[in-house]
Amino acid sequence: MLVSHFIEHYGGGRSIEVSAAAHAALDAYPYPGNVRELEHVIQQALVLAEAGPIDVMHLPAEITGMPSAAAPVRPPDVIASLAQALFDFEGQYLARAMREAGGVKHLAAESLGISRKNLWQKLRRHGVIAKDKRP
Repeated sequence: MLVSHFIEHYGGGRSIEVSAAAHAALDAYPYPGNVRELEHVIQQALVLAEAGPIDVMHLPAEITGMPSAAAPVRPPDVIASLAQALFDFEGQYLARAMREAGGVKHLAAESLGISRKNLWQKLRRHGVIAKDKRP
């Protein structure tokens, strides 16, 4: 139920599925960081999954016991536009910074050398933080 809530909250209005294997891994993990840890795991998975379904490879290694996705897989003969490649890299780098900061935004912003507001805007642009729903 919490996974669905966080996906709805941070998914930017997108309908995102979670694979059965990913659900099993999420259910089996004890979450020493409690609900906040689960929230940060879902935020990271949304960034790594881009617009596709969340799978085991989008979850942190401590949950799955295997390496996380480092980059989206593209056929070797297909080159993305420079803008898309930079956007993909930025999202992955932000997810890494957030993971290394334990999900603490001000620590991630400090390590990246940007303001918290700038980090928040970038996370929102990458779908990690949903836009305000206030009028």
